[in-house]
Amino acid sequence: LGSRFLQSMRNGSTWLSFLALTTVVAGQDFSPFMPDSRKLFGTVPGYAHTFGIAFDSTTVEGGITTFHNYMNVRDTLTASSCLWWGGDHCYKQDQPTWAGRRIEADAAGVHTFFNRWEEPVTLQFSTVPGSQTLIYADDQEQFLLSYEGESEGSVLGLAENLRHWKVLHQDLGGQPINSALNDAPVLVGQTVGLISFFRIDSFPLVLQPVELVGQSEPPLGLHAITPAFLNDFQPGDEIQVHDYAYYNMGPPWQNEDIYRKWVILARTDSPTEVIYNCIVTVYNVDSATETTAPSTLTFSKADVIAAIPFDRYNGTQSWLGMRDYCGIPLWTYRTDNGPGLGYCVEENCWGPFDTNGPPPQGETIRVGGLGTFLSGTSLTAPEGYSTSIGVVYFKKNGVSCMDEVVLSTSDLGLAPGGVMVFPSPADESFNYRSSTAVTFLEALDSQGRSVALLPSAGSSGHVDTEGWPAGFYLLRFGLPDGNSVLRRLVVSR
Repeated sequence: LGSRFLQSMRNGSTWLSFLALTTVVAGQDFSPFMPDSRKLFGTVPGYAHTFGIAFDSTTVEGGITTFHNYMNVRDTLTASSCLWWGGDHCYKQDQPTWAGRRIEADAAGVHTFFNRWEEPVTLQFSTVPGSQTLIYADDQEQFLLSYEGESEGSVLGLAENLRHWKVLHQDLGGQPINSALNDAPVLVGQTVGLISFFRIDSFPLVLQPVELVGQSEPPLGLHAITPAFLNDFQPGDEIQVHDYAYYNMGPPWQNEDIYRKWVILARTDSPTEVIYNCIVTVYNVDSATETTAPSTLTFSKADVIAAIPFDRYNGTQSWLGMRDYCGIPLWTYRTDNGPGLGYCVEENCWGPFDTNGPPPQGETIRVGGLGTFLSGTSLTAPEGYSTSIGVVYFKKNGVSCMDEVVLSTSDLGLAPGGVMVFPSPADESFNYRSSTAVTFLEALDSQGRSVALLPSAGSSGHVDTEGWPAGFYLLRFGLPDGNSVLRRLVVSR
């Protein structure tokens, strides 16, 4: 899954190739969905965001089959034995994101979706040559589904028969409207089902094509995140991680400030795991010591960290999409803890409860091909703490990204163009040191919003963080050559 799937993305090649294939797996006979469908769709181009489908149940009434997407939550909260602290409110356990709360299919194969305003969006999937059927119309525009024909091809490595439609976006006079959906493909496979489609929830205000990037049955593409998928390396790859821990009232030996760098020498795959022979160099900042030794890393292919639907709410906010790392697009899975939330079985909801003080807060960012890119937890209290682990440098497929931290006998040195931020976590302020003068310093919060911008920042400085909420920040330092480097900062109160 890992390297071959990601390599196709790096080469810019499409995952769907229409090749003449003779063997096609028999299956569901072009049904867009099955009762147990669990699918992952990515926005195009680039898969910057993904959305899941998971049918918790299917009902049949009056000849209409209804697929319930994330049905296990009622639309309204009713009284129960769950007493939420601070109000009668809860966060739904499962929340559909893009395909609507339900999908209805009749005996003729007509599928009706419903947007947020309960307006029907109808796909008849007619296979009459040249047919055009109405998807949706209002007083200004209309959307039609035009049948294009059949072909044989490959979907995520599976030989498949394909049926092709395209969306026509027109004004009421039949003139084309140049939009993201005009001429967008709608594809259905004989075995796989729905392949290319578009977002339903905010349609027609949001016109967003999506395409299949994974499914659970049969398992295709990205359907599960495992340790082996995250830690997908090749000989010659390098990665350096910073491990930091500070406890306000703990003994000094509990604190850590260590950099570890692994150089991959060899890789061995088995059906259940991947094993790396490597060299690890450990830099201890506090003691200014360095050790280098051979090491072995083993990662499971069977242990599942997350699976479709990745966007299902289970007490944490989750996000999965493709992100660029120094020109290398990699799958990125982020989870933000929901502090102070408890689960209520009766309502199948998460709601606030009294934690007798501020709860820990944190987030984790995992990257396919880099492992745990950033993870940290902090507790704001006299006996609080702050821990973080994050990638500070890597070299992958010959491409180096960010700055390696090196250690001299007396202090941390900086590679050319390097920037150091300390301390992290910071309370009221932090310092930075650069090997060259920086043209600006911008601080971004975890939502990507700019909270500070300092022009002509110099080669070192002191920055006040008073007024910044506790959490994780990304610091962007501008360099004289026009490039910039990124550093992470934890602000702990």
